[in-house]
Amino acid sequence: ARLVDAVAARGARILDAGCGPGRLGGYLAAVGHHVVGVDVDPVLIEAAEQDHPGARWLVGDLAELDLPARGIAEPFDVIVSAGNVMTFLAPSTRV
Repeated sequence: ARLVDAVAARGARILDAGCGPGRLGGYLAAVGHHVVGVDVDPVLIEAAEQDHPGARWLVGDLAELDLPARGIAEPFDVIVSAGNVMTFLAPSTRV
């Protein structure tokens, strides 16, 4: 999280892809970034909302999520995907 904070301009729009319980995105929001975290597991998103209220947390499949339909039209400055998120994506959906 500190590395992302160090390379991103203060107030950057950051997508935490596969955010889990929000530790990374929560830290980035706490230090002044605008964070949207997305995870497929509603239990993890609920934990993120409780533990890190400074970010926006969404339940959704990253391969199918329509962010503009969820009110998020602005592009992101940084996208982070920490942990093992990529192993759960079908090869045909990876970019």
